[in-house]
Amino acid sequence: MKTISVLIASVLVSSAAVCAAPRHAGAGNHHSVFLNPETHDVWTVGEDILGQMGYGMESELIKDNPHPHRVDPVWGGKAVDVSAGLNTNAVVTDLGEVWTWGFNRLNQLGHSAGTEIVPEPRRVEGLPPVADIEAGSAFMLAITTEGQLYAWGNNALDQLGLGPDAPRRVAEPTHVELPDDVRLKDITTGINQVVALTADNRVLAWGSNRNRQAGGPADENTVSRPAYVEGLPDGVAVAAVGVGNYTSFAILEDGRIFAWGENQFGQIPGVDERSVFPPVEVELPEGADRAVAITGGARYVHALVEDGRVYAWGVNGPQGQFGDGTRTRAVDEFSPPRALPDDVRLRELHTQTNHTVALTRDGRFVGWGSNAQGRLAQDDRMDSGALVTVYPEPVDVRLVMRVETE
Repeated sequence: MKTISVLIASVLVSSAAVCAAPRHAGAGNHHSVFLNPETHDVWTVGEDILGQMGYGMESELIKDNPHPHRVDPVWGGKAVDVSAGLNTNAVVTDLGEVWTWGFNRLNQLGHSAGTEIVPEPRRVEGLPPVADIEAGSAFMLAITTEGQLYAWGNNALDQLGLGPDAPRRVAEPTHVELPDDVRLKDITTGINQVVALTADNRVLAWGSNRNRQAGGPADENTVSRPAYVEGLPDGVAVAAVGVGNYTSFAILEDGRIFAWGENQFGQIPGVDERSVFPPVEVELPEGADRAVAITGGARYVHALVEDGRVYAWGVNGPQGQFGDGTRTRAVDEFSPPRALPDDVRLRELHTQTNHTVALTRDGRFVGWGSNAQGRLAQDDRMDSGALVTVYPEPVDVRLVMRVETE
């Protein structure tokens, strides 16, 4: 007979690994992905109409799916890193392999060219051993164990960094030339901009530059090759980078945050311009610990500080994207940085347009914001039977596994 066991993820992560690779969660446009580092199981939840759940070729694609699915580990070795694009997922294994699935209209999976939906993990061929994967809106980037960069998928806004004469779509992993032959250790993507951290703690950016988010000249809509971001403080190394949809961030080793790019919704507090460059400092409230990680959605930003607290600013939308229990419908009500409740202490967090998923210090996966399509794994129902779609404060993400017993 069959029994159903409900497992709340309880995971252990080194206290030194805060929002750095490997990543254990990812927020897609209408779905989420989770990696339990204890068991190396990969789970997906939310929309599946583009194959994001990884059910397999024989599965029926469904829209609303609040019940987490354990992805069949068809890869060799163990999953050690995950990332979610808008409608895709990617896994890196301890063998350095990359496996991807989901929507593939623009060849963003790096395999199965000509197949629009791939609802099962398949290996990306032609890569050296990979240490980190980042799934963008319709493209992907991989950092190898040697710090080199490979890219594939949509290149309409030069987000692959392959130069002005590169094709607008790339179906297979392609090596990206970096200035000065530098090596990379981390990479982040907005809607179509890329911000990377080099091994010697400098910042590179490229891709869409309409709001100066790639650090290029004001009259250039794109930056076609990786280039150093000018205007950050001299003599201070950069410890981490992050992005919102159209805004870019750098955290210095001393914990200060600098931002540039779109500021239409108060993503860069204290500045009146809608497009900001060079980078300006973002100040957290007095008494806040040093910032260690930063990420943003459509109109809001989250910063994680050393003691695990989270600060949010920008516009807190109707889905309660700040995670502090409040909501607003006014897009012109900009909030300065404010803290989430003290009982929210995180190791890492990941945002998308309207929702956030995170790993707490005590080993739980949590999420807040929009639960549309079930992306927060909440199956609460209204009287109409429809899913409750707004959770303005963190809720536990419960991973459900079906176990066959005799």
